[in-house]
Amino acid sequence: MTLLNRNSRGAERQRGCLFAESFASQALVEENGGTVGGTPTFNLATGVTLNGTSEYVEYELQGHELSGPERSFVMEFTPTFDYDEDKNTYLFETSTNQDFLLKRNNTNSNRLMLRIGGTTIGTIDQATYSPHWKVNERNVLVISSESTTTYVWLNGVEVMTDDGSAYTAEVETSLHIGINAGMSDGRYFGGSVKRFAIFAQTLSEGEAIDLYNETTWTWRERALVELPMLNGNVVGTKTTNAGTLGSAADASYGAGAAAPTKSTWRRGYDIADD
Repeated sequence: MTLLNRNSRGAERQRGCLFAESFASQALVEENGGTVGGTPTFNLATGVTLNGTSEYVEYELQGHELSGPERSFVMEFTPTFDYDEDKNTYLFETSTNQDFLLKRNNTNSNRLMLRIGGTTIGTIDQATYSPHWKVNERNVLVISSESTTTYVWLNGVEVMTDDGSAYTAEVETSLHIGINAGMSDGRYFGGSVKRFAIFAQTLSEGEAIDLYNETTWTWRERALVELPMLNGNVVGTKTTNAGTLGSAADASYGAGAAAPTKSTWRRGYDIADD
C-alpha cells in the first residue's frame, strides 16, 4: 500500500502533512509510490542526486493533496548550479502547469517563477533571492499559500511577501521532482534533493525558519494511546499503582481500576493538555 506521508513526523501530520519523501533509497521511493527516471544515486544523508540532464523522480498523487484552499511546499535541496546559470530549471511541478517553481535563464533575468493552481502567482527577482541562494550547499525552500496570500522563504529569509494573486484549487494527480510534468526542453534540475513535503495548511514564518535551522518542531505531538489495565494474570507480579490486576482464576488479585491515559508526547499518565 502506498503511504504518501510515511516519511513525515507525527507533528508534521498533525500540521497537515499529506506527502513527504526523504529519498533515502530507490526502493523506498518506489515503495512510497514514486517512479525514478534515469539512474540517479540515492544516499540516506543527502537524498537523491540528479544529473541535470535526464534524471528525475515522479509520483502519482491521490488527488486530494492539493484540492483544498491552503497548501505549503517544503523542499530541501543542494544545487550544483548558481542562480545565474543560463538555463531554465524546474525544481518541481505538479500536474501540467498547475503548481511549479522554475528558475529562469539569463534572458529572463534568472527570476524564480511561481505558479499555483494554474495561475502565475509572480516572480522573485534575482536581486531578492540571490544573496540567500547557496550553490553546492544545503538550501531550504518553503512556499506557503492560500488564494490571494502567498509567502516564500529561502533559507529562512522571506523572498516573497503576501502576494495577492488569486487562484482556484484543482485536483492534481502527479508530482515531478527535478523536471516539469511534460519533461520537455531539457529543464532538468542538477544537484541533490534531500526532502520534499506537501502540507494541506499554510506554514508560518517561524516554521519556515525552524525548517531551515533544523530546530525542534514547535508542533507538539497530540496522539494518545489508551492503555487499559487488563484483568489477567501477570506472572510473578502484583501492582498497586493505578489499580490491582486480577482474574477469575485468582480473585485475590482484585478488580482492575479504570484505565489511565498514557500520553505519547511526554512521560507519565493523565497529563493535562495545556
